[in-house]
Amino acid sequence: MIKQLNRIDISVADPSTACADYAELFGVQPHARGADSARFRLANTDVLLQSTGAACHGLCGMAFGVDDLGRAARLLDNRGVPWSQENGPDGPRLRLDETATHGAPVTLEPAPARDTRREAETGLAGAGAIVGVDHLVLRSANPTRAMAFWGAQIGLSLRFDRTFRQMGARVTLFRCGDMKIEVASREDPEKASDDDELWGVSWRAADIASLHARLAGRFELSELRRGLEPGTSVFTIRNRTHDVATIAIGAQDQQG
Repeated sequence: MIKQLNRIDISVADPSTACADYAELFGVQPHARGADSARFRLANTDVLLQSTGAACHGLCGMAFGVDDLGRAARLLDNRGVPWSQENGPDGPRLRLDETATHGAPVTLEPAPARDTRREAETGLAGAGAIVGVDHLVLRSANPTRAMAFWGAQIGLSLRFDRTFRQMGARVTLFRCGDMKIEVASREDPEKASDDDELWGVSWRAADIASLHARLAGRFELSELRRGLEPGTSVFTIRNRTHDVATIAIGAQDQQG
């Protein structure tokens, strides 16, 4: 049913400041600007910064692309996922009821044509560039429920499911196009009915060491460290992300 991640929505208090911060983070200028919004085009998704008037800011939406919106609606009905139709930034879309998504803000929209390889090679693949999203992170106290939703009901392919006892966490990864949805869980029976939280994003670097060097002195960064995924290095970006928990990830053999 789901083909790709069309867009990430981020609610911000000050769109002008957020636009400047994300332009510096990504290393590209926005694809489009509005009075209260800015939109960036990366290789595998768009990022929409917008003033929503909400009291809380940060990640506020995941818009997934499907080939046929009507067919997707019928499949949601068959799988017991309630939805409503509305107009979004890119036209008609289906908003999944948050009682079914367990609090995660999920919409389905027609998937636009996108040549991710060409866009990455021509516009975003320079040294120190962020080329796209590697994974979105949700936090959950009920991993069994999350697996049932993202796997059985939404139909994403389960690619990784491991418990890291030293961290006290279970990490589950679902494939969506050329990126992943990560559910980070600390199972807690007393909180099993609580909503899941769309919490953070991992940006994919063309060259992780070059990206770290470019951002150093401009952002507050952690040191490069080994990622959970074999062969990767990551670092944390601690400020100017507008209430979005943020890391960057890239191939470990690019560190020099």
